[in-house]
Amino acid sequence: MLSQYKQSSPARPRASRIGVDPRACILALSAIALGLATAAFAPVVRLPPAAFLAGSSLALLLALSLSAWRRHARAQRSLNASRSGWRDFQQLAGIGSLRYGLDDGIWHASSTFVALTGLGTGAGHGPAELFGLLGRRDRVRLQRAVRAAWIDGESFDHDMLRLSLADGSTRWVHLRGRVSERGKGAMVLLCTIQDISRRSQAVSAAGDPDARDALTGLPGQGALAGRLLLLQREARQRTGLLMLDLDHFSMFNAAQGSDRGNLLLRAVAARIQFRLGPDALATRVRADRFAVLLTDLPWSAGAAHEHVVRVAEALRDALAEPFELDGLRQACTASIGLALAAPDTPPARELMRRAENALTQAKAGGRNLIRLYDPAMEAVEAARLALENDLRLAVSSGQFELHYQAQVDSADRILGAEVLVRWRHPLRGLVPPASFIPLCEGTGLILPLGRWVLETACARLAAWSGDPLLGDLTLSVNVSAAQFTEPGFVDQVLATLAHSGVDARRLKLELTEGLLLADTEGVIATIRALKDAGVGISLDDFGTGYSSLAYLKRLPIDQLKIDRTFVADVLSDANDLAIVRTVVALGRSFGLEVVAEGVETDAQRALLTELGCRVFQGFLFSRPLSLAGFEELVGRCGRIAAAREAVAPVPEYALSCVRGDNMRHADE
Repeated sequence: MLSQYKQSSPARPRASRIGVDPRACILALSAIALGLATAAFAPVVRLPPAAFLAGSSLALLLALSLSAWRRHARAQRSLNASRSGWRDFQQLAGIGSLRYGLDDGIWHASSTFVALTGLGTGAGHGPAELFGLLGRRDRVRLQRAVRAAWIDGESFDHDMLRLSLADGSTRWVHLRGRVSERGKGAMVLLCTIQDISRRSQAVSAAGDPDARDALTGLPGQGALAGRLLLLQREARQRTGLLMLDLDHFSMFNAAQGSDRGNLLLRAVAARIQFRLGPDALATRVRADRFAVLLTDLPWSAGAAHEHVVRVAEALRDALAEPFELDGLRQACTASIGLALAAPDTPPARELMRRAENALTQAKAGGRNLIRLYDPAMEAVEAARLALENDLRLAVSSGQFELHYQAQVDSADRILGAEVLVRWRHPLRGLVPPASFIPLCEGTGLILPLGRWVLETACARLAAWSGDPLLGDLTLSVNVSAAQFTEPGFVDQVLATLAHSGVDARRLKLELTEGLLLADTEGVIATIRALKDAGVGISLDDFGTGYSSLAYLKRLPIDQLKIDRTFVADVLSDANDLAIVRTVVALGRSFGLEVVAEGVETDAQRALLTELGCRVFQGFLFSRPLSLAGFEELVGRCGRIAAAREAVAPVPEYALSCVRGDNMRHADE
């Protein structure tokens, strides 16, 4: 029956809907019935009816009060159960809570908060105690965040805060908070704090996140690795990673010394920090390589791409402005690789690898470039790594050979040749120099390769000694900046000459103008030492780099080489003609021999001769030839020259020994 009543009675649902306990209704109706009954029997018991009505009202009041008390007790039990459950959940998750009245100064912390921080709760406690547990950097960040939250109503979220507790231990926490208005303008700071010490252990495995680079003061690799791991775990935002590498820093460091190199690195670090926003993390990865982590990028991939490219361009432009380094005004360029990350990004190491890959492509493309990672780079990088591995084997297994391009005078006599290295791969065939020379420079293999070229060239000169046609020829050897600035380079050259027994005057070293960027005084001293030993010095590709009359008049050199880019259009471009005319005039004024490179037509040769150039090199005379091909070319020219002396005059077409039919010796 009771169950039937509960299901069919309409009174209970209505009472429940208006928030009245049905049992209170029964008590009230009983009290009213009691009051009416006592009123009816009032005459019998001789009491005033009002007294009976007062009694019944009091009974009703007591009934309602009892009902209200029961409702309150039940609600309190429910609230206590809810709070207890919430506290259990907080403790289970390692989350504590804090409420601080910014107006009344009332500080209330949960038991978990107290356990995590070691701070108390109630009167006499406040934010200053929490700030006191933080290091200076974290303290300033959190104070600024709380102030901004108070003024602007923004929430804040700080991960990886390190608390130094009173007992000497360290705890890593994640702190979130906001400022809320609670009636009559009262402002309340609400915070949650979570223990993330275990997670920080994984981050610390990558490096100490608080460690600073001793040279630049930038955060170390641990900070970068830690931040990347956290972003990967939280997967809340799109990020970008920039890898920046200074171009030719090793050359600058070797020439100017480590003290000035360190000054440059500090200046670069300061300029990078100055150009970045507060949310970016700049770190020094190693040597002259820096990393910049950009967070909170636009969610759109296109917008994020544009943003990181703008940042990269701003950094590149900032570094292009000359630095003042202890009295030296130094220009600087940088190559930059970019990689973007979304919430579904691969692991942090993969993101760094992608940025490094993009940086490699930027350097391979000519340096001072910006490259954004593209999956197509994987195939390029795989091919590059395979080529690098083969290159290391080639240096040790004798796969390189020298080719020779003739240099002739205005009478078409072969004076010597420029030595050019070629790589004959057992499977790839003849590998173009443009494919492996930059790779050699980037991997340091240019040093052993350069030594091999020098030793082989001197050995060849020694083999030609005493030959009536070859014995007086000179050989020009290209020397890289890294090789020229290597400690002991002069001793290396002199030892090679002594070992081969070759007259130093038959060896010429070709240098590039880029060397002048590094250390002019050091370069001059090295050149002078080589000159004093009898070695010839040629300045290659003159006019394409940092040509300066001030440098030119101080450099103890013997020869200028006009770059082929000016010779190619000398017949049609007035500017190229003016440059060639000026270089020839400069050479003659300073008493230097001038060699025109890249001569391919008789018309070019005729004009260069008219301008006063007397030595030529190019396909008009000879392509780079193998040893056998070059010796054959010299032999044919020698025989014609001998005939020329015996029978005069010799027709001009007889001089075809260095033109026309020499093409059959060209290496494809």
